[in-house]
Amino acid sequence: MTVPDLQQSGFKTRSMVDATSPRPSSGSRVRVLSAGFLILIGTLGTAPLALGQETAGNPSQAGLPTLELAEAALQDRRPADALDILSAMVDRDEASVPLYLLMARAYLESGAGVTAEAAIGRARDLGADYAATSVMLAKAYLMQGRALEALGALRGVSIPESQRTEALVVQGDAHFAGRQLQDAQRYYALARDAAPEDHRAYLGLARLALQARDYDKAATLAQEAARLSPDSSMVVYTQGLISRYQGRPDDARVAFERAAALFPGNILAQLELAALKIAAGQDDAAENHLDIVYASAPGHPIAQYLNAVLLARRGDYTGAEALLLRTRTLVDRYLPALYVFGFVSYATGKDTAAERALSRVLAARPDNREARLTLAASLIRQGRPGQARQILAPLLTVEDRRDPLAAALSATAAIAVGDVAEGEELLADIADTDIAADAVNGSVLLEGLTRKLALVRFVADGADAGLSTLANSMRSSEGDVRGLSLLASMQIRSGALDAAAETARRLLAVAPERALGHNLLGTVRYVQGDFQASLESFDTALSRRDDYHTARRNRALARFALGDLDGAVRDLETLLDAVPGDIRAKALLGRSLFALDRAEEAVEYFREVVRARPADAEVRVDYADALSRAGRTLVARDQASRAVSMASDRPELLARLGAIMMDVGDPARGARILSRYVAYRPDDPAANELHGRALLAAGLTTGARFSFTRAYERAGQEDRQRLNWYLFAADARGGRLDEALRRYPDLRIAARPDDVSQAVLGDAFLTSGRPTDAVAAYRRAEEAGERNPELALGLSRALEATGDHQTAVRVLRDALDDMPGVRRLRLALSEIYRRQGDPQSAARQLEEILAAGLADANVSARLAEVYLDLGRKESVIYAERARTLMPDDPYVLNVYGWVKLQAERDVGEAVAALAAAARRAPAQARYKYHYAMALVARGDREGARRQLEKALSLDPDFDGADAARSQLEQLM
Repeated sequence: MTVPDLQQSGFKTRSMVDATSPRPSSGSRVRVLSAGFLILIGTLGTAPLALGQETAGNPSQAGLPTLELAEAALQDRRPADALDILSAMVDRDEASVPLYLLMARAYLESGAGVTAEAAIGRARDLGADYAATSVMLAKAYLMQGRALEALGALRGVSIPESQRTEALVVQGDAHFAGRQLQDAQRYYALARDAAPEDHRAYLGLARLALQARDYDKAATLAQEAARLSPDSSMVVYTQGLISRYQGRPDDARVAFERAAALFPGNILAQLELAALKIAAGQDDAAENHLDIVYASAPGHPIAQYLNAVLLARRGDYTGAEALLLRTRTLVDRYLPALYVFGFVSYATGKDTAAERALSRVLAARPDNREARLTLAASLIRQGRPGQARQILAPLLTVEDRRDPLAAALSATAAIAVGDVAEGEELLADIADTDIAADAVNGSVLLEGLTRKLALVRFVADGADAGLSTLANSMRSSEGDVRGLSLLASMQIRSGALDAAAETARRLLAVAPERALGHNLLGTVRYVQGDFQASLESFDTALSRRDDYHTARRNRALARFALGDLDGAVRDLETLLDAVPGDIRAKALLGRSLFALDRAEEAVEYFREVVRARPADAEVRVDYADALSRAGRTLVARDQASRAVSMASDRPELLARLGAIMMDVGDPARGARILSRYVAYRPDDPAANELHGRALLAAGLTTGARFSFTRAYERAGQEDRQRLNWYLFAADARGGRLDEALRRYPDLRIAARPDDVSQAVLGDAFLTSGRPTDAVAAYRRAEEAGERNPELALGLSRALEATGDHQTAVRVLRDALDDMPGVRRLRLALSEIYRRQGDPQSAARQLEEILAAGLADANVSARLAEVYLDLGRKESVIYAERARTLMPDDPYVLNVYGWVKLQAERDVGEAVAALAAAARRAPAQARYKYHYAMALVARGDREGARRQLEKALSLDPDFDGADAARSQLEQLM
């Protein structure tokens, strides 16, 4: 039944839908072959990922040291147990090179390439041999789909003799992943010649033969691999693939089951089994296999596709769509996935996407009946019945004409183009219920042939014909409450609201005691915009039946529209007590709480909705907005960033996302998002103004001036007075002081926007090197009654520039008395204290910021620096916290590395971090100086000398330049 909902009905999938950090697939390639199933040619897995060989049995572990226990667990194919042992050792500060190398092997066995790479890096930091760890690193890269980097890790390295065969296999795998098949052939052949007893080379060659569809050769090579390693899960899996493509499905199934039994973590085997179970209609068994995949690879695209097939088969099209949207690369490459996406797009009303997908399916498979019918229905719904008839023509043979669904669609299309006689003839063909009973699989016969026809036509949106057929049937069945409710719902969806209201009244006449008619009437009034009348109808519906959840949700919608937010909250909380999983109710409750300025509560509901509907752009924007309002800026920025790609074709959402980025302190990112918004609405003055505001906040004054000028040229007189302030600010902050002063007399105080301070003239003077004039301008703004952080910050900077440090401090302290929660003021005050040589006072200001409960990497890094100045050991804690929050930020990396060097003498960690900082911020002389000092500590005098020369060349007067010169003299 159609009701006014915020979103379509919520979808239910298994736990994997909640995964927020999907792992990259292991580089598997997906190809479409005529067999109609998946062929997964793995780019890894030709050998055990542990460095040692597979061994049978489990040696006695009594009395073994913990590293030996971990080694034994790995030999026994229990990487999770090995990781537990090793993690416990790390917790006991027993970290060592052997420990991290074992940890890397365990992660590789688990399929976790990213963490394996990190463990290898840590082992190298502690002194592990570079060449001896190169093969492991190449495997970790390959597992992440980074084939070129895998090859680079092995290039120019003297591989130990014991690892050379393995290195050749990995190089073959990497070339295979990069589609360089001749190179892959060469390396596999070299590996076979170097170690004829090693099964992995034969397995690689078998995969190449399989890729070339030389199945007999592939079988021979796989048989040799199986002779050498009969219990290798990947060998048995590959034999299963070969059996399937040789037309032996039973042998394939047995092989896949044995591969999974040998190693349950064999994702490829589990996926093949899931596909086989889905094809056999064994959905529960298929889900068991998918659960195993999700346990180690929550975002695996093939698993998500198969899960989408299951959901679509159950009618949960919204859930299926969400999964398919997360696997678009697979959908574009794999024809069955493309068909499922097209069908699901049609079912969710996205006809353009459905047409595009289904047209591609038909181009490749003209005999796909379901794709042809669905495409025709979509074309009719788009008002293109002529094209739909052309699509349906191949189905209307004498035999196939008996299919009621094809005939109904063809009739709808014929009538729509005026060929009434053809339409009536087609309808006559399905009037015989015996013929209808012979409908092909997939047709659903409903009670009453007239209702069957109407529903079929309505699926195709031939609304007039469908509604008239159903209305005629109702004349002879006034007591059919279900039919009347169905008719009203269809009328609402098609926009026939007066007719829908009349149908609802007829339903009330037939069943006055039922709540259904009042809910339908309320729905009609809601869609018509008469919210008060709709509220009254929903009240009546609930008075008839208090547990009518749809009516309660609808009443909350009406109350929300009327501004009765407290009433909406009460209704929704009552509804969620009864139906805790109602996602639509949670979405509306989140919006209601947000509108009541209860952002922290709204966040919790939006989080649940986002988990259930990860592809819903609007809800994710709501979530980011609530997070920003609640002060959780880091998470808000992350959620807004995720929403950008989802909202790329929704200009109204792009505008909100740009504004959110400005609110969370990232105006530069906001400006980039808003540039897309302006591309949709280039002549909209409001769009250009918003874009200009973001550019101005980001300090991009030239671009801001251009956007404000475009807005000014298209705005009315009242808006121009406000835009004058923005143009003045852009000129003043951009150093165009003369232009700003010319515009200044025309400014109207009443028109000044909140984000432009009167103190902007002081900013202009300060930027142009006139601090005395700047102080005077700021004081005039104070005298005019202005009080805001920008004014206090500007005045403090100007006073400090004139040498009046005490007054500069007092200005900021007074401002904090009035605005204690403004962190910018505390940051500025801490910097002044630090410049004045008072690190204790600087630390107190930073501690106040962090005490507010906000996890802020920049503030943590600053506090780490101050604590280092004070000689306090907490500097390490805050430096590590900052790096955890923002591991790629150059300032954070610089502080982290410097603290590690100075406070802990951890030279390896310091060199890595400071090198990254200098690389990411090449114009920062101080970062190069710090990096040089770390190189000195490591004994690399030549490298240190080069970095010091670069630092002094960049900026001869940077903070630390004198120390740099002194150090350089010592190195000469």
